[in-house]
Amino acid sequence: MPLLEMEQCGVQFGGLTAVEDFWLSVDATELVGIIGPNGAGKTTIFNLITGIYQPTHGDIHFGSRPLMGLKPHQIARLGIARTFQNIRLFKELTVEDNVKAACAFRCGYSGGAAILGSARYTQGEAHIHDRAHELLNLFGLEGRRHSLARNLPYGDQRRLEIARALATEPKLLLLDEPTAGMNPVEKNEVVRLIDFVRTRFHLTILLIEHDMRFVMNVCQRLIVLDNGQTISKGLPNEVQQDAKVIEAYLGAEVEANSEPDSDDAQNQPMANAHKVAD
Repeated sequence: MPLLEMEQCGVQFGGLTAVEDFWLSVDATELVGIIGPNGAGKTTIFNLITGIYQPTHGDIHFGSRPLMGLKPHQIARLGIARTFQNIRLFKELTVEDNVKAACAFRCGYSGGAAILGSARYTQGEAHIHDRAHELLNLFGLEGRRHSLARNLPYGDQRRLEIARALATEPKLLLLDEPTAGMNPVEKNEVVRLIDFVRTRFHLTILLIEHDMRFVMNVCQRLIVLDNGQTISKGLPNEVQQDAKVIEAYLGAEVEANSEPDSDDAQNQPMANAHKVAD
């Protein structure tokens, strides 16, 4: 059974159709990318999965559990975590407390146990402390643990957001443009980090990204959206050469007027698409 299934999903806002007839099946430990031009409906898909939006029609299942009608915190407890296109840290808390806040999501003790200082509370707090420091070490943030999140460099804020998502102990991690605003060196580090955490934590990852070079290097499969509809899906090298994908990014006229003058030019359309998409 797939870990995540979306069947014929669509959502409308008034007279606007944001996503139409979307199908998705993701197996455990897969890494699948959703790409497409700005406004294609990519983040809307994440919002449907996490309960921020409810589908106008269609079904969503996480394992055998239907997600329709559940609130975001209920979906998170089932094992789905996400990051956001625009970083949403608790900026007035320290780096350590950002991660501990997410660890507390599965602390295993009640408010009453906390008030009484019971053994269950003590054990839970010890687990939160150990888990937070494990993740901070993993993401190279241990030395900044007492810094306020808002004072971190942009790349470190991105890493902290991923660490905080992992602190909820998800089975499925949704990454919305994890390399946005990063330089090439930082992006290469994220490629290695994603591969490492997927293996280390046996995660399934669904990601949105505009950087074509990044998704070609890291994703096993790709789904391409344009105007809320799926126009292509398959292996990265197959999607890269799909005429519909090239047209969606660059336009039919640009493609018609571009004539490759070498064997290497076959990769150029999607390289240019990266510039357009950003």
